[in-house]
Amino acid sequence: MLHSAPHMKRIKLFFLIILPIAASFLFPSGGQAKLSYDPYSKEPRYPESQDIEALKKQDQIRSILNLPSLPFRGLSYGTEKILNWAERTYLKRKIKWFWEDVLHENGIFPETRFSPRAFGIGAGSTIRFEKLLNLEERFPFLRLHGTGGATFRGDADVGASYELFQSSGWRLYHKGIFDFTHKENENFYGLGPRTSRGDGYSYEINTTLLEASAGFRPLKTVDVGTSFIYRHVTINNGDVRGAGNFENFSIGELPGVDGGQIITLKSFIEHDTRDVPDDPKSGGLQRFTLDFNRDMRHNDNYFKYHLELSQYFKLWSERRILALHFTGEHTKTVNHSSIPFFDMARLGGYGTQPRGSTTLRGYKYNRFFDKSSAVLNAEYRYNVWQYGNIGADWIFFTDIGKVFGDLHEFGIGGMRVSYGTGIRIKTERRVILSFQLAKSNEGTEFYVRTKTPF
Repeated sequence: MLHSAPHMKRIKLFFLIILPIAASFLFPSGGQAKLSYDPYSKEPRYPESQDIEALKKQDQIRSILNLPSLPFRGLSYGTEKILNWAERTYLKRKIKWFWEDVLHENGIFPETRFSPRAFGIGAGSTIRFEKLLNLEERFPFLRLHGTGGATFRGDADVGASYELFQSSGWRLYHKGIFDFTHKENENFYGLGPRTSRGDGYSYEINTTLLEASAGFRPLKTVDVGTSFIYRHVTINNGDVRGAGNFENFSIGELPGVDGGQIITLKSFIEHDTRDVPDDPKSGGLQRFTLDFNRDMRHNDNYFKYHLELSQYFKLWSERRILALHFTGEHTKTVNHSSIPFFDMARLGGYGTQPRGSTTLRGYKYNRFFDKSSAVLNAEYRYNVWQYGNIGADWIFFTDIGKVFGDLHEFGIGGMRVSYGTGIRIKTERRVILSFQLAKSNEGTEFYVRTKTPF
């Protein structure tokens, strides 16, 4: 007798969902399969173990956390073949030799560049001249860096910096930075938390930055400093088809539409206990920044407060990491001044300010602008594959945040939520490539990046 369509759907659902979950409890994955108790005896396996039910519960929780590895088990045969071939051809050694001995040993660090538009990929590099020119032994107190890159969509950046520091005792340092950034087509959808994605504008922004900073590190994990920054910003109309004409805005409607000449005095304090900044498994980061800004072109003055908090927790193993991250920003004017729109808090996409829009992955880059913002990010990172120093993490994430005007407006609606999953490929605790798919009430976004967002 043939099954009806509803019965067939239930049977498929049973095999696709119920059986894998049940199997994960009966056969925990990989190296986690060893139980901490004897299932056939009431006696604890280890003398120090007393509560058998608690141990059973812990193993069940571990099995649930191992669920992300299920789809990869079917790929293990082909993966082993590829890895065996790589081992026979010494591919791993050749890659490491080129990456570490040829490039990094000579101070060359390749990077990627991305524009917010489709197919806006590109490449760049950071060069550590003290390594390239063999200056480390002669000038151990000096660091000279250069950076540059471009994308196929026309974005480009070039910069240079130096650092003088005291290597013994309290590490005093002084930095100087020059940076020029050209962004061909940035997105703007209006001000406030309830703007429409259909009312998009495109603009071109060029920023020339000069910065001098000084600080000290009384401890390895603590950094305190201050900076003097000058920025020259020009704004032009973008050329994205279907986007509104940005030049139609007046200065009264949108402050900063004609650019600006901004002087910034910045102070900051940072406490960083992360074990590896690019791939943290423990510790955290706490950073507070206070800026005073004066736009000399329009005689506007405003303060900016920025708080960033992150913490990383191991869930019974170094293979399972829970990462929590919070970013809050508030801009306050002085004597009824205006705030240039490009200096406002921005949410959307995958990145961090000041170079990019703060991470809210289910929404477009620069999706929301306003005087203030608050965002909470949570990620579960599970190491599903490891081969020597090369590995892959499967991640599940959610981002919750909003932009708002004054602080008392925080609780008045407009909260945005996104969620998604992805794969992050690493070598020696450095991210090579990250693929992420994010969903929100405005659609789906896909990201390819070379760094973790936090």
